Amino acid sequence: MKLSEEELEQRAIDIRREQVANLLACGYRSYAEISRRLNISPSTVARDVAYFRDKASERLNEWISNEIPVHLWESMTV
Repeated sequence: MKLSEEELEQRAIDIRREQVANLLACGYRSYAEISRRLNISPSTVARDVAYFRDKASERLNEWISNEIPVHLWESMTV
């Protein structure tokens, strides 16, 4: 199965984001250092970090909306 150009581009973005996330997890905090190590611009690193924050916020909001009421209900009915 051949991937479309959009799918290839998205896959490259996903790989880059994984690399940025790995460097952040290893303690790198300087966007300039991350950008040098990955040969990308600091603004690309900043966009990836903003993407991580947005996704984390979405997941937290989903958890608050979906999971907490269930756990609260369960604790009230025990």
